[in-house]
Amino acid sequence: MTMPHTWTPLQWADWAKGRTRQLLANGSNNVHISALRTPNRDFSTEMLMIVRNTEIRYSTPLELYLKAAKVAVGGKSGNCFEMQAVALALLFRHGVYPLRAYCFPIDKGDHCFLVIGNGDHEVVCDPWANDAYPSHQFPEKMNALYGNNPPNFDDLQILCEVQEAGSAEAYERITRDQEAPDSMDISID
Repeated sequence: MTMPHTWTPLQWADWAKGRTRQLLANGSNNVHISALRTPNRDFSTEMLMIVRNTEIRYSTPLELYLKAAKVAVGGKSGNCFEMQAVALALLFRHGVYPLRAYCFPIDKGDHCFLVIGNGDHEVVCDPWANDAYPSHQFPEKMNALYGNNPPNFDDLQILCEVQEAGSAEAYERITRDQEAPDSMDISID
């Protein structure tokens, strides 16, 4: 399957969200029990700990994100940070930019997601919440996640920015020294 580079940011966000959830088949351990994609929470937690305990050496935020994605896909598990990293890696491999990886500080809700594009074409890609939407819907969506006291967009931290096109070759070059718990394949098929 070939991806058209003429997709809108929302189409890319929706694709990256769905593909991330496919690749992280063991899912997240911090979701409601009915949303677990594993036989039980203990298994999901064990897989997440393998992913999180795999050493990652990096010199730039982009390198951290791409190597974390490789490890998460290898372990087929992740919470919001790992899901955000995988979505970023998928989009980077396809030359989609600009990308910004955001995170709320722990005291403000501890949630990570991506923003794709700029201005009127800016969209949120949130694989953990299984959602992709125009950024102007952010307050409404966060209210749904956090109840009546959602974090404010001003409380966000940008952990990584991609301001130019990446590629599959650049991904391979940056991550070639990162060991993963299992074989890694973030192909587009």
